[in-house]
Amino acid sequence: MKLMVYEHASGGGYCDRKLTPSLFSEGYAMLNASVQDFQRIESKVYTTLDYRIANFTPPLNVEVVTILRPPQKILNVFDKVCKEIDQIMIIAPENADTLYNLTKIAERNQLIVLGSTSEAVKVLSNKWNVKKIAENLGLNVPHLEKISFNASLKEVKEILDNIGYPAVLRNLDSVGGEGIISVTSKSDLNTAITTLKSTTTHHEFIAHKYIKGIPASVSLLSNGVTAIPISLNAQAVNFDQQTGLLDYLGGYTPLKYKVSVQVKKTALKLVEYMSGVRGYIGVDFVIDESDQPFILEVNPRLTTSYIAIRRVTDINLMEAIRKAVVDGSLPEKINLEGSAFFSKVRIKVTGGLTVTKMHQLAQISGVITPPFPTGLNYSEAMIVAEGGTLREAQNAFQYMKKNLESLGEVASEGIT
Repeated sequence: MKLMVYEHASGGGYCDRKLTPSLFSEGYAMLNASVQDFQRIESKVYTTLDYRIANFTPPLNVEVVTILRPPQKILNVFDKVCKEIDQIMIIAPENADTLYNLTKIAERNQLIVLGSTSEAVKVLSNKWNVKKIAENLGLNVPHLEKISFNASLKEVKEILDNIGYPAVLRNLDSVGGEGIISVTSKSDLNTAITTLKSTTTHHEFIAHKYIKGIPASVSLLSNGVTAIPISLNAQAVNFDQQTGLLDYLGGYTPLKYKVSVQVKKTALKLVEYMSGVRGYIGVDFVIDESDQPFILEVNPRLTTSYIAIRRVTDINLMEAIRKAVVDGSLPEKINLEGSAFFSKVRIKVTGGLTVTKMHQLAQISGVITPPFPTGLNYSEAMIVAEGGTLREAQNAFQYMKKNLESLGEVASEGIT
């Protein structure tokens, strides 16, 4: 049984464009974590890599089936690769139907996809669909307005006046921090709409009033019929004061809060209602100041929180994901022990990053994504730390971050 983990950002999905440090640091972290966990139950794990990082990649102990470089087209290469394997986990963004198209190709090649069906991915990739499903179940969602990109600026301003400022504009297929912008006044609208339009294939976007509260997510495991919550996670996000763009920084798990049980039940009700949702799922929320959870989106795939969750669970989650999809079995209970904290760290590159240096950086405890060269004057590493308490995990993170800074070739600018 040949198993492959395909991660879009580090696996060559963007080999025809500049690497985006933020997106890449998350993607490689998920690849690294999932490969490590699969290696505990599989003698060989296969993957693909972007040509720009292939020589720098720290030892993953994987079989690299191909290295992607221009002018190769990812869907064509992916189709060929699928003919050589039996099972696949696909970690890819929903925007531009990327996750849907990749899943569809895997299904056409009769692979066992360790995730949701293409039909489920198609539905959940559209935030408006999620809104309608949640409302039908009586669950809280922000009051959303769907707006055409062809609407006049005057029409958009009238809609936003009714919503109120600050407001959040989102593409229907926004993923991570891409395609999400905060606007604080009418003067921000023209630039915000232009930015959104450049990052989507949809003809509409959605808007809602900014909800002040706690950004959070629930991670779940599903066999396609029933599901079990794994954890409630805190998210660290930031809207850039100049551009309004959302930046996802990291977070910690578990989030212990007075409405934790209610939030998990809400996510469970939503996931179990939807057909074809299997494996690992992430449901994003904001818990408002009156402790009401509002559903923002559903991610039918591995999410970045996984890199922390795996550190505090008492089971191998990759093994559990495979059993859920292949056998339909779920663990009776998933216990969490301690806390894990993770964050990107922006690194100012002050010298050449050699292969030897990259391997040294990768060996630093907690560095799950080292600062790969991006062609820019900075890179972003990803660090994850654990401890008996959240404070211990945060202190361990700071220690690891200092170790990364002390290597001389790099200087930290610090996101956290």
